[in-house]
Amino acid sequence: MLNSQQIKAIDTIEGPVLVVAGPGTGKTKILTERVANILKKTDAYPDNILCITFTETAAVNMRRRLVQRIGPVGHRVHISTFHSFCNQIINERPAVFQKQKQLRQIDDLTQKRILDTILLKFPQDLLPHGHLFSNSDKTFYRPYLKTLIESLKKDAISPSDAIEKASKILEEARKNPIVSTRDQTKFTEKHNKELKKKEKFIEAMYVYKMYDDTLKAEGYYDYNDMILWVIEAFEKDEELLRDYQEKYQYILVDEYQDTSGSQNKLLFLLGKNHPENRPNIFVVGDDDQSIFRFQGANVWNLLEFQQKFNPEVITVDINYRSNQRILEIADNLINHNRERLTNHIPNIKKKLKSGRYVEDGGAHIVEVVDDETEVLFVVEKIKELIKQGTPPDEIAVLYRNHDHANQLIESLVKHKVPINLQRGRNALDEPLINGFVSLLRVVRAKYSPDFDSIFLKAISQPYFEIDPLEIFRISISTSKKDYDRKSQKTYTIYERLAQNDPKLPLGFNESKRLREVIRKISEWRKFSYNNIAFLVAQKIAEESGFLKYVFEMNNSISLEDLSSVQSFFDFIKVRNILNKNMTLDNLVEDIDEMIESGLAIEERNLNTDKPGVNLMTIHSSKGLEFDVVFIIRTTSDVWKEKNVSNAISIPSEFLNYQRTYEGDDFEEIRRLFFVGITRAKKSIYFTYAKVYRDYEEEKSSVPAQFLFEVNTELLKKVEINEIPKITVETVKMSLQPVPRDEFKLQEEEFLRSLLRNYKLTPTDLNEYLKCPLNFKMNQIYKVPSINYKDSLYSILGTAVHKGLEKAFERGGNWLEVAKQEFENKLLDELLLKSDFEQLKKIGFDMIERFFDSGENFANTFVVEKFIGYDNSVLIQTENFKSIPICGKIDRIDLINVSGSTSLVKVIDYKASSKKSINAILGKTKSQNDKSLMRQMVFYKLLCENSPFFLIKGKKVKVLEAEFIFLKNSIDRVSFSITDEMVYETIQDIESAFSGIMDLDFNGSDKHPLCGDCEWCKTKKNNNICNT
Repeated sequence: MLNSQQIKAIDTIEGPVLVVAGPGTGKTKILTERVANILKKTDAYPDNILCITFTETAAVNMRRRLVQRIGPVGHRVHISTFHSFCNQIINERPAVFQKQKQLRQIDDLTQKRILDTILLKFPQDLLPHGHLFSNSDKTFYRPYLKTLIESLKKDAISPSDAIEKASKILEEARKNPIVSTRDQTKFTEKHNKELKKKEKFIEAMYVYKMYDDTLKAEGYYDYNDMILWVIEAFEKDEELLRDYQEKYQYILVDEYQDTSGSQNKLLFLLGKNHPENRPNIFVVGDDDQSIFRFQGANVWNLLEFQQKFNPEVITVDINYRSNQRILEIADNLINHNRERLTNHIPNIKKKLKSGRYVEDGGAHIVEVVDDETEVLFVVEKIKELIKQGTPPDEIAVLYRNHDHANQLIESLVKHKVPINLQRGRNALDEPLINGFVSLLRVVRAKYSPDFDSIFLKAISQPYFEIDPLEIFRISISTSKKDYDRKSQKTYTIYERLAQNDPKLPLGFNESKRLREVIRKISEWRKFSYNNIAFLVAQKIAEESGFLKYVFEMNNSISLEDLSSVQSFFDFIKVRNILNKNMTLDNLVEDIDEMIESGLAIEERNLNTDKPGVNLMTIHSSKGLEFDVVFIIRTTSDVWKEKNVSNAISIPSEFLNYQRTYEGDDFEEIRRLFFVGITRAKKSIYFTYAKVYRDYEEEKSSVPAQFLFEVNTELLKKVEINEIPKITVETVKMSLQPVPRDEFKLQEEEFLRSLLRNYKLTPTDLNEYLKCPLNFKMNQIYKVPSINYKDSLYSILGTAVHKGLEKAFERGGNWLEVAKQEFENKLLDELLLKSDFEQLKKIGFDMIERFFDSGENFANTFVVEKFIGYDNSVLIQTENFKSIPICGKIDRIDLINVSGSTSLVKVIDYKASSKKSINAILGKTKSQNDKSLMRQMVFYKLLCENSPFFLIKGKKVKVLEAEFIFLKNSIDRVSFSITDEMVYETIQDIESAFSGIMDLDFNGSDKHPLCGDCEWCKTKKNNNICNT
C-alpha cells in the first residue's frame, strides 16, 4: 500500500524530479515502483532505464526487489554504481578509450612511492614559499597530499584548473589584505595565517600536477580516474554523449546526497541539451543523512540539482520503520542543524511521522562507572533480549570508530553470543599471514638483530607440526649467542641447526620434523636466487604445508583466514606484475614498507548470512534497520569534530559550494548521530562511561552534546541499580581467553558468501562437470596454482587471444599490432625468463601463420565481446526459472541480416592442435569429452538470450560455430548447433548450477570427482577440503 507522497513520486514520470525522502520512508520501494510505472505508461524498454545506486550491495538489492516486482524483465534494467556504469562505457567503446585501457590501476604502495619521489626531488623553484618542506621530513605531507588529490579528483578538478584557480585566489588575497585598525601597513595575524594556507595550497597543486603527469608517464590510473575519463569523452564527443542520452531515456539516482562533484557532473552531462532543460532525471536523497564527505560526497548537490533543473520537489516524510518516540528524538536532534534544505527550498517540511504501529521499547540513556561496566551492561542486556525472544540479527551495536568495539566484541565471543561483525581487515595483521611472512623473512636470508626470534616464530607455525616443547628447548639452548672470534661472526639459530652445531644439546639433530624443515628452508633459499617472488611464495606455500593447512577444514582455520590468504597472494601477484623481476627480498621490503607506512592489504567484506548480533560503525549501518540499537561511547570526546590537522586546507573560495559558517563539520557529525538513531525500530540505548581506560591511562568523560539536544521527556535514564546484575560468573567469563574457534565460520557460510550473485560461465560449467573439487579450489577459492608448468598453456592461449583481438580493434598493420599486444600480455604474466622466451617464440609463430593464412576480418562485427557481466543473461530450465550466465566470446562474424534478425557465426581461437569434429562433439572412441561443444552452445545461449546484445539494431541468431586451431598449422573446424545440442547443454547448465548452489564439491553420485587432479590426490592423502 502506497501513501500519497509515494504515489506522487511514482506518477511524476516526465521531467526532472527531486524527492527528499527521510529515513525509513521507502526509497527503494519508490524507485522500483517508479521503474514499473515507466514501463507500464511509456514506450520505453527496460534497457532504456538507468538506475544508479551508491554501493554494489544496494544495486544487488534493488535488482532483487525489481525482479520480484516485475519479473525477469527486471534483469534488463541497467542498475549500477557510477563507477561500474563508467566501466561499462569504457568496455563498450574500446576505440574511444583505447589509451586508457592500456593503463594499470595503481596500488597504494606504488602511489606512496610516487608521491615520496615527487616530494624528495621536487624542483624548488616551483615552491618559492617552501611551506611543504618546512618540516625536516620532506615526505611529511604525503598522506595529506594523497587525501587532497583524491578529493580534487572526486570533485572533477584537473591539475591545470586547480593551479589556475588557486593562483587567482592567492593573487586576490594579496591584493585585498585585511588590515589591522591599529596599523594600516601590516597584515593582521589572521590574514597572515590565511595567506600562508593559500600559499601552501598552491604548492600542493603543483605536486598534484606532477603526480598526475607521473601516473600517465608510467602507465597508471587511479580509481577516481574512470569517471573523469568518461566525463572528458562526453565533453569532447557530442555524438558519444548523444548515444548514451538516447539509450538511457529515464535515469534514477538513489542516495543522491552521497554523490561527489565528478558523479554529479557526469549526471548533468547526461541531462545536457534536453528540450527546455527538462531531462527525465529522478533523484532521491536526504540532506539530513549526508555523512560521506570524507569520500567526496557533497550534500549541496541536492541544492545544485534544484537550481539547475527547477525540478518537481516532493517530500516523503512518513516513516515505516520506527516508532514515534524514536522519530521525535531524531527530529529534536537534527533540528539543531542550520544547513538544511528546509532553509533553502520553499515548502519543504521534514517532520518525520510514523506510518504504522511499532512497539515502543523506549529510549534509554545508560551511564556507568567505567568502560568495563559499559561492556558488561551491553553484553548482559543483549543476552536478556535474546532470551526474551529478540532475534540476534535484529540487534545492532553501533559506534563511531571500529576501535570503540574491541572490548565488546571479545566479551560477546566469550559469552557465546553469535555476532556478525562488519569490519574491514588488514591481511598483514592476521596471525596466519604474519607467521607466513616470518617464514618468507627466514628464507630470504637477510640478517637482522631479531632474526632468531623471526626464525623461531616461523618454525612454530602449526603447519610444520613441530612440538612446541622442542621449540622452547631450542630457544633456551641457544639463548647465549654463538660468536666465532675467528670469523668475527655471530651465528644464528638457523645456521647452528643447519650446520649440526656440536655445541647444541643432544637430541636436536634427531628430530626428523625439524631436520626436514631446515632442509626445506635451504632448498627454498636456493630456489629464490633465480626465481621471481610470486613463484617462490607459491612454492613455499605448497611445500611447507601452508596451503593444505589452510584448506583442511577440520582445523581451526576460519572464514576470515581464507579471505586473508586470498588477499595476501593477490597482493604478491599484483606487486610482481608491476615489477617483473621482483625477488623475494623485494617482496619482503614491500611488506615492510607497507607496515611502516600504515598501508593495508585490505580484505573484502565477506557478507555472510550468518545470524548474529550486528556490530558496525554508523557509516556502515546506513540503509539498515534493527529492532534494538545500542549506540556505545556516546561521550563528548568521541562525538566531536575530529582533531585532524589541516596540514593542507582547501581555501573556501576554491570549493564548488560555500560553507555558510564554521560549524558545518559539526553538523555532519550530528547527521551521523541522526543516522544511528534512525536505524532503530523499537528501542534504542545510548551508553557511556564516566571513565575510560586506554593503555592503562584513565580518562574522565562527559556525555555527548547530542544527548542534551533531545527532549528529556522522551528519554529514560537507566540508574545504576537498574543495570542487569553483573554476576561473579559474568566477571569470570570476561577474564577467560577468547576461544579461537568461536570466531570460526563454517566453510558452507564462506562458500555461500562467495557465491552470492554468482553467474555461470562456460569455463565454470566445464570445470565443474569435470571435477567439482578442482572447480571449488581453482574457480571459487582461486588457490595459487600448484603446478606452474600446467598453467603455461593457458597463459599462451590468453596472450594469443589478446593479440588477435587488439589487431582487429586497432587496425593498421595487423601482424605487428598482434605481436606487440601478445608480447605485452605475456609481460603481464609471472613467468620464468626461459618460459617467457619459449612462449614468445611459439606465440609469434602462431600469429604469423594466422595472418599468412589470409585472415582479413572481412565479416568480423566484434571481438572480445563480454555478455552478461553488467546485465544478467537468464536461462530458464525445467527446475529453475532463471539461471544467470555470462561469458566472453573471442569473435563474432556477421553472416547476414534477415528480417528482424542478424545471423552470426561465433568463433573461438585455440592455441592447440586441430581436433576433429567428432572430438569436438565428444563422439570419438577414446573420449566423450563434450566441453568444446558445450562452450559454443553456451555462446549461442548468451547471444540469443541477451536483451542488450543487438547487431544493427536487431536480435542475434547464431547459425554457425567455428574453432580456429593455431598450433602447427591454421585449422578451422565449423559446425552448426542443433536443437539437441542446445537441449543437452541446458541440462548440463542446470545440473552444474544446481550442484554449485547446493555446494556439492566433495563428490556425489550426480557429480563425481575426477580422481586425477592435484586436489583429488591431495584429498586422498590428507582428508583435505571436505565440504
